Amino acid sequence: MAWDFYDALRFALRVDGLTVTQSSSITLSVSLRDRNQLSTALQKINTSEIKAAELAEMDENLVRAKYDHYISRELLRQAAAADRLSVESLPQVCCEILTGLDGL
Repeated sequence: MAWDFYDALRFALRVDGLTVTQSSSITLSVSLRDRNQLSTALQKINTSEIKAAELAEMDENLVRAKYDHYISRELLRQAAAADRLSVESLPQVCCEILTGLDGL
């Protein structure tokens, strides 16, 4: 599975009120005390129809390429939604994480 779901998951969890930190380039962290809230958020994300454009509103790092600073923030958000936020992968990812949480 490609990692194009990574930012989408991070932003979707933040929309649900969780504090999500990026521990490394492939790791997201949520406080252990928020485990129940995490499970609830993952179930919600799994069953909701999330739009990439809504998640792109959470993206604090829109300027990534050499000439991006010449482009409007709205256009950069649209590009992020189309290019980097794979919401289609979220249900499968959420199911896998929930399965892992059940084992803890």
